Amino acid sequence: MFNFGFLEWIVIIAIAIVCIKPEDYPIVIKKCVRFVKKIETMWKKISNEIDIYDK
Repeated sequence: MFNFGFLEWIVIIAIAIVCIKPEDYPIVIKKCVRFVKKIETMWKKISNEIDIYDK
């Protein structure tokens, strides 16, 4: 669906650094980590359901 290359990630990070206040960096990083963990958990649940029906 989304295929981000190295340059796109650099641009996104640069924009985030410019737009986010330095004192808010820890908060933003925590929220990003939680989001990634949530997506990973959802992906594992979906793949497990697919594997169950595939057998």
